[in-house]
Amino acid sequence: QETNVDFLEERFDDGAEVNLETLVEAGLIRDADKPVAILGRGDLSKKLTVKAHRFTASAEEKITAAGGTIEVIPLKVTGAKATVKKMRKEDLAKLEDQG
Repeated sequence: QETNVDFLEERFDDGAEVNLETLVEAGLIRDADKPVAILGRGDLSKKLTVKAHRFTASAEEKITAAGGTIEVIPLKVTGAKATVKKMRKEDLAKLEDQG
């Protein structure tokens, strides 16, 4: 699922928090349980806090240039098609400390 910054400009008020649930409510995505990417088409003048799984460089630039912030939601991939990446030593240590 993906949406562009021009849709964020249209559907959200200045100062709003944009997250998976509010994107569904605004009709920009269908499912809050699936990964979301924010793309950079269009202009953004509103200061928004945007939470999504992925941002293009231009989307990130436009959101921060308007005074907003981004927050990357980590992907949780499970199931037969999940791929495993080598974890950094610090991340592996944190995981082991939790267990």
